[in-house]
Amino acid sequence: RLLFALCLILLPVPALSDAYGRCVQHQLAALGYDPGPIDGALGPRTRSAAEARRDNGIFLTVFPPEPLTRKSAFNWCRALARTSRRVAMPFVPAHDGPAVRADDDRMEEAARAAFDRSVNFLRSRYGIVLVSPTDIVISVRPSKVVSRLNTALGKQRLRLSKAQAANQRHRCNQTKQVVATAFPKVIAVCIGVDLYAASEADPKLLEAALWPVMMHEVFHKAQGDLSGAEEPLTQRKLKDQMGPEWLIEGCAVYFEERLIEAERWLFEPRGIRPFAVSTIVMRALPGSSKLDEIAAPRGFRKSEKGYQLGHLACHLLAQRHGPTAVINLWRRTGRGETMAQAFKAEFGIEMTDFTADFDERRRSLGAVLDYLDEGADNP
Repeated sequence: RLLFALCLILLPVPALSDAYGRCVQHQLAALGYDPGPIDGALGPRTRSAAEARRDNGIFLTVFPPEPLTRKSAFNWCRALARTSRRVAMPFVPAHDGPAVRADDDRMEEAARAAFDRSVNFLRSRYGIVLVSPTDIVISVRPSKVVSRLNTALGKQRLRLSKAQAANQRHRCNQTKQVVATAFPKVIAVCIGVDLYAASEADPKLLEAALWPVMMHEVFHKAQGDLSGAEEPLTQRKLKDQMGPEWLIEGCAVYFEERLIEAERWLFEPRGIRPFAVSTIVMRALPGSSKLDEIAAPRGFRKSEKGYQLGHLACHLLAQRHGPTAVINLWRRTGRGETMAQAFKAEFGIEMTDFTADFDERRRSLGAVLDYLDEGADNP
């Protein structure tokens, strides 16, 4: 399987609209509180209703949102949906699902199903509620993917540069695989023309090829969504919220693997299985690359080695501390912590110390297994 880069971090995004403020107002009203007019303005009546909801102790089982403001409405909309799903979820901007631009109805249906399954997997397994709406552009033709992507980005007053467009066409220039990239509020997917033709007689072939790739990109959307990185950010603030590239990409691979593990009925007949720990270590073993050499977004090596190192690092963290602790990194940065602060809070070690320790351990399967044994009680 190919693994794919997060382009969410490469483009600036317009400020969040009042949609999340209206989401909170609708939710509070549906829950029996009086937020005042549904206008997104978040005046005194809305803030008073929000505090009354907080005082009920409803957020004890989730990361409680900070006092309600236009900026924190994003997190309030998510927290209310997570704690009162049946009543509050319908008002989340992402609730109606993605707008899909595809070559035909079969392709659209496959893309929508892969996206919905990925979102449901993250919500049911890990409690992740996505609130930011997403478009999907998908085609067997690279030129159509680029054209549709620019149209979707145009709604946010964005456009691919010539270099980005050329890179996207290059990535799509294959015939037997699915490749994808996450952009702000858009996922671009290219389906190999031979794969798509073969899947007409065998629909499960397309399903098995598309779903893990979509899971990878949906997890990237979750990282940006939880951390609030779909707001305009400076490069430094972006790194503070999203973290180093090994963490962004490596954890997307980790959760892609969890999907494959959970849905063996689909993937095993196609010869797709999650990697054993020994295999993950052996894939990362060759070479002298270090995590801190791929830490900066622009310095990340868009290669299998970069993904393999990041995958192993995230696998170690998740297996020792639990997958929820990994997800909490982006929940914490969405509440204002830097990634360095979030890392220390969740794992009890400075990120720089972890990377140094990792660079030593990854060269020995025994050292990796010793590390995992110390956190063997985690799922």
